Amino acid sequence: MSGKISERDKMATSKAKPVKKKAVKKPTAAALKKQKYDRDFESICKEIENGIAVRKVCPAYMSLEKFYQLIAESPEKTKRYACACEARAETIFEDIIEIADTSNADVFIINGKMVVDGEAIQRSKLKIDARKWMLARLAPKKYGDKIEVDANLTGQVTNIISLGSGINPDDTTT
Repeated sequence: MSGKISERDKMATSKAKPVKKKAVKKPTAAALKKQKYDRDFESICKEIENGIAVRKVCPAYMSLEKFYQLIAESPEKTKRYACACEARAETIFEDIIEIADTSNADVFIINGKMVVDGEAIQRSKLKIDARKWMLARLAPKKYGDKIEVDANLTGQVTNIISLGSGINPDDTTT
């Protein structure tokens, strides 16, 4: 061993300078409330994406009035809500396909004979029709009925003025 002190030993024996801790600011009550509203808003949007109606979801988190107020105050929240509504429409569309493809309750066996359950079939049809109606209102451009309007009018337009005296409007001899 030599009498020299290595750099490692110098560092080990020297006193380390105390590190100043930065003061951590506690969030204000308003900031905490905003964070809670933001978390709740996101939770509501996720429920909407799953096909749950806003009126059913909101009471667990906040009032409907507050929910719509948050949307009105923030363009980002407006976009997020619009995306959630688009996703909800897709979820409802997928539900329609699932209902149509599910046939386990349509037929049952009584005394070895297959019997069609008309009530189950009608209920499925009603579920599908209700969802189709809802989709047509939620996303009319994508799921609404396509109506073509033919704007070409042909024929003669006749103006008829009733004077009550039996005068023929085509009669120009007066």
